[in-house]
Amino acid sequence: MEIIDIVDKLPKGATPYKKREVGEIKKLILHHSATTTGTPEGFAKYHVETNGWAGIGYHFVIQKDGVVYLTNYDTTISYHCKGYNQISLGICLVGDFDKQQPTEAQHTSLKELLVYLLQKYNLTTSDIIGHRETPAAHKTCPGICVNLNQIRAEAVG
Repeated sequence: MEIIDIVDKLPKGATPYKKREVGEIKKLILHHSATTTGTPEGFAKYHVETNGWAGIGYHFVIQKDGVVYLTNYDTTISYHCKGYNQISLGICLVGDFDKQQPTEAQHTSLKELLVYLLQKYNLTTSDIIGHRETPAAHKTCPGICVNLNQIRAEAVG
């Protein structure tokens, strides 16, 4: 799996995100874009111009073809999941998974990314959570068609 670093190419707000130590990372939170298409650049533009954020909310974006983009460094405390931003990385898969399944390429890239991140941050599969599994979430993210238990089971490396 190749991870393409585009952090410095994405739109940014006037005030940068706060930083943290990588040892503070305790959760990997899964999202979907809830759109049929999209790009990291488009999501960043929306997050900055519409939401008024410091930048894109996610740390990784996985396109439908399985390409993985690094969109924030791990030391960045971005806005992607209320109550968890300080301790988590946000991973977004492009698509509306209330209506369809992730592509096979996305599924494969997600599994490889999760295995890598679990090892890198010394986490367990129980540290992988869907946005909808957090107390403040009022949405189905990463979509009702995503089986989070299956994803956790497959991320064992």
